[in-house]
Amino acid sequence: MTQARIPAPLKFLAVLGLLLFLLPLAGLIARAPWNQIGQAITAPETVTALGLSLFCSVTATLAALVLGIPLALVLARTTGTTRGILRAVTTLPMVLPPSSEESHSYLRSGEEAWPGPFSTRPSASRSPSPRRQPWWPKRSSPCPFS
Repeated sequence: MTQARIPAPLKFLAVLGLLLFLLPLAGLIARAPWNQIGQAITAPETVTALGLSLFCSVTATLAALVLGIPLALVLARTTGTTRGILRAVTTLPMVLPPSSEESHSYLRSGEEAWPGPFSTRPSASRSPSPRRQPWWPKRSSPCPFS
């Protein structure tokens, strides 16, 4: 069995995507102060940060295994409306953070900052009328999340 040939434009885009990851990494490796690596790794702040990172990653992995495998089994064996509801509830945490961050950013910066005047509904008219409303309502008090 032979492999299908990948078109040249796709190879070019793949190389660009690979460079998007490799060039910043190469820059970090080239500019790192390698002669001070021993001092940096053994510094108390670094040891504390590495320990906390290791603890958090191991704890998150264990929680994902203990809770995720049974949930995956339930999702695989459930049908109908219950399955749809369960899938919606389980994917919500992946969808919600970006949209809540966008709303928070808009609340914090207001209409004066980007995207500002461009953040209106596409169907809104450009004339000054009550129909032209911002995507997020104006606030009278500063954002409590700042």
